[in-house]
Amino acid sequence: MGLSITTPVVNYYEHATYLTVNHGHTALFGTYGILAIGLLLFSMRTLVRESGWDVRLLKVAFWGTNAGLASMFLLTLLPVGILQVLDNINNGFWHARSDAFWNREIIQFLGQVRLIPDTLIIIGAGAMVLFMLKAMMNLKPVTVQSGEAFS
Repeated sequence: MGLSITTPVVNYYEHATYLTVNHGHTALFGTYGILAIGLLLFSMRTLVRESGWDVRLLKVAFWGTNAGLASMFLLTLLPVGILQVLDNINNGFWHARSDAFWNREIIQFLGQVRLIPDTLIIIGAGAMVLFMLKAMMNLKPVTVQSGEAFS
């Protein structure tokens, strides 16, 4: 997505549209958010007892956040962005950001569809929070005392 929107002729028409928003959401959460969750789980794995490592919650978190992000990309932000760019080309930069564009029936419908991916992401994030609470209640005991050498 980032490569396609940075070419000068594309950027001229799509800048400040939902394609930019689409790129921002998927790049920030899809890259750095998922990477941060992976690093968190990697470090927590050695700190948590087996009984506190709930794979079911992790599956819900994984599928909820990833399916939510993918559906946000495909069902809402990308279609609105494409429609906005087409409106920009046909009617001008000002019109693609006006109430006339945002009050179109299809745009209002796509705004309502956004409830589906947002709900999936909230479910995934909630499962991750529950997982972390359960994991923090099942930490392994400390084996190295203060002042001891770690081997």
